[in-house]
Amino acid sequence: MSDDIDIGLASVVLELEADLVVFAADLQRCDPSGHSDHWTRIAPRLWSKVFQMSPHWLDAFPAPAELALVLRGIGSPREAAIHILARARATVSERPESFEAEAASLEGNVERFLATPAGQERKAHIDGRSPT
Repeated sequence: MSDDIDIGLASVVLELEADLVVFAADLQRCDPSGHSDHWTRIAPRLWSKVFQMSPHWLDAFPAPAELALVLRGIGSPREAAIHILARARATVSERPESFEAEAASLEGNVERFLATPAGQERKAHIDGRSPT
């Protein structure tokens, strides 16, 4: 496996992506009128999951106020997962301007990881579980 792959970061993206796939499927089965705040409830949970999965067990920073609105507008679960993690990393580093670079780096990292047998195995394992 290549040294330039951060397995931990790729795994966080894959975990968030799997959760987003399940949440989107649940949303499709719900009556939208009764769950108009779906993203408002889900976004902070996904945001805090990033910090729970941190190897340094960081206390979660407050979720960005517009996160639910942004996630609602992203069509791909992977893109949404990358957005969440990139925003969290930019927030922790206190460099919000680094968001775009973080997102691009995470996307490349996940693609490289999924191109390996270990990455494919990890994705299959994550996709076979229920969200936490």
